[in-house]
Amino acid sequence: MVLVFVSAPVLGALSDQSGRRLPFLLVCTIACVVCTAALGLGGLWVTLGVFVVANYFFQASLIFYDATLSVVSTPATRGVVGGFGRTALMFAIFAVPIFLVIKEPQLRAKVGIDFGAVRSAFGRVRNTFRTLPRYRGLGRFLVGRVFYTDAANTVIIFLGIYTTQEIGFDDTGAQLLMLVAIVFAVLGGLITGAVVDRIGPKRTLDFVLGLWALSISAAVAVPLLGLPKAWFWPVACLAGVALGGTWTADRPYMLILAPPRRLGEFYGLYSMVGRFAAILGPAMFALVSETLGWG
Repeated sequence: MVLVFVSAPVLGALSDQSGRRLPFLLVCTIACVVCTAALGLGGLWVTLGVFVVANYFFQASLIFYDATLSVVSTPATRGVVGGFGRTALMFAIFAVPIFLVIKEPQLRAKVGIDFGAVRSAFGRVRNTFRTLPRYRGLGRFLVGRVFYTDAANTVIIFLGIYTTQEIGFDDTGAQLLMLVAIVFAVLGGLITGAVVDRIGPKRTLDFVLGLWALSISAAVAVPLLGLPKAWFWPVACLAGVALGGTWTADRPYMLILAPPRRLGEFYGLYSMVGRFAAILGPAMFALVSETLGWG
């Protein structure tokens, strides 16, 4: 996450300069698939190292993947198209269509990827931060994204632990609960996509964040009030809908706020704040639950 946090804006700027995103996406996809397939082939430390590489390329790929939303959709269909987006073989199979079907419009100002381009990309990143106040609402959105993706990323990582240690599920029950939550996340993404196209991404995102507040409050209430663990099933379903709806609503919102010719740069910032939240959230969870012992 730290590596992506540092490099995301530069990767986005490079894709803007080159005029294409699919070559970057292809490299990231192949690297992530190969490393995902290699997980577990070595010992613990080798596996952890491979996981770092696999996760880096997956997170980096989202910069280029998200930015293609403007190519594969129209303003009227961005919610539905975005809602279709999310193990090694499945990852490879589902990645194939974007490279075979999507034709990118080629910009005239195409540049090669060399040291000069990288240096220029760093300059563009500095300029991105300087010009951020010109784009109404974009800075506030990125700051807000830190807070809600902080909660979402933490739920993703610790939901399994929470359901076993606090709610009382065994490992099998926890895995089944996670599976159901994933199914509802897929459904939530599809349903939210249609809502985005109907009422817009901003209002949809507000509604999704309300679902997050409700689901997290309910997740706390089950053990706190001594409620039966069966009550946690609808909580997991609601959290799944909120999870799928989050990315479906906020990706097209970026297309409204960011300048069209600099989507790579600004989706780099979008990814950067998400990675910052992915670092901060688990650290806060560990601080509260272990270091401070607040449960």
